[in-house]
Amino acid sequence: MFGFILGFINVARAHGVVAAFFEKGSWMIILAAGTLHIYGFLTSDQGVFDATPYAIATLVGVVCLIIGLAVFEKFGWAGGLIMGPIETFGLLANTLSYLRVMGVGVAGVKIAEVSITMGWDLMWSGGGVVSIVLGLVLFVLIQAFALALGLLSPSIHAARLHFVEWMGKFYDGSGRVFTPLGGRTLHTEGQS
Repeated sequence: MFGFILGFINVARAHGVVAAFFEKGSWMIILAAGTLHIYGFLTSDQGVFDATPYAIATLVGVVCLIIGLAVFEKFGWAGGLIMGPIETFGLLANTLSYLRVMGVGVAGVKIAEVSITMGWDLMWSGGGVVSIVLGLVLFVLIQAFALALGLLSPSIHAARLHFVEWMGKFYDGSGRVFTPLGGRTLHTEGQS
């Protein structure tokens, strides 16, 4: 939601509040109302297609998105009617990407649990010194792998989520050409 708020501010500064409402505000309505509608579906006996206030607000957000795509993004009405509902499912894809980070965390915990089960049980299985050494090596190697997964994976996924999904809500690449310290760039050219 914070990315959409930043995008709303950027579009409002560049194109006005009305354009910001239809381009970014519609997404905020869909996200907030859709989340509350799903929460109501999961915690009560309402159906998915019941005409609750949150379901109606979600549909209003989709209609605003269609208008925004048709008028402000210059897709035309046919393009807006086609792209609006399709673009709405992009929120689900973003949510699933964040769930992937949680899944990697759960996998790391399960890998550590496997090392405890396999290595520890092998060490004390009664096979003598060989099973103790083999179990200890297995235990340490799998724990090291789980530790590496736990240290590297969240950073990589967080960076990807930040640059691909979160920044896409507000960053559009327009504005002034970046000239660090007023110097000339050697390998790139920008449009003024």
